[in-house]
Amino acid sequence: AGHAAASADGTWIAAEPLADLSGRARDALAAFHEAEPLRPGMSRAALRGALPDNAAPALVDLALARLEAGGEVTCQNDQVRLASHADALSAAQRERVEALREGSERAGLKPPTLREWCERLGAEEAELRDLLAWLERRGELVRTSADLWFWAAAVEALRQRVRAHLEREGRLDTPTYKELVGTTRKHAVPLMELFDAEKLTVRRGDVRVLRAR
Repeated sequence: AGHAAASADGTWIAAEPLADLSGRARDALAAFHEAEPLRPGMSRAALRGALPDNAAPALVDLALARLEAGGEVTCQNDQVRLASHADALSAAQRERVEALREGSERAGLKPPTLREWCERLGAEEAELRDLLAWLERRGELVRTSADLWFWAAAVEALRQRVRAHLEREGRLDTPTYKELVGTTRKHAVPLMELFDAEKLTVRRGDVRVLRAR
């Protein structure tokens, strides 16, 4: 078995070096998960960077394919993770997540900025950004521009109000839009841009209309 070989994009690699590369990939992923327990996975580019310089991308892909076929890693889009990895929160992080969750639900369409969250919870920006992203991946928060994370249920309710208004009236000017949102420009504009990006609405001059499907 040690003399067997596999090919990737026309490049041949013996089974033993392939097994070594696979082991190095597992170790790199394990180290990443230990350092970043809240991140869902490691990008392929970052993983390649953690492996020996002479490991061609095609060979790294082959090693990952073997690991995935064996149920050891999970590859999703550009993210790679050990199959055994699950987002893990410490006791302190669980307390902060609960505070973020409860505060976001109360705030609805008027969430604090990241800096305001830091001041409120006495936490570092990097940690709170990771915890907010964790809640976003769970579908509880929706991130917009300006580092604002909105309570997802509140955004969905607004989405339905905007759609209903446009189906009824055909257009939505900015003052009326702000009334529907019920907030100041600070919060209303990122939500308007979110629905544009989602292709729910499209801006035409000073009004928005439903985007044709």
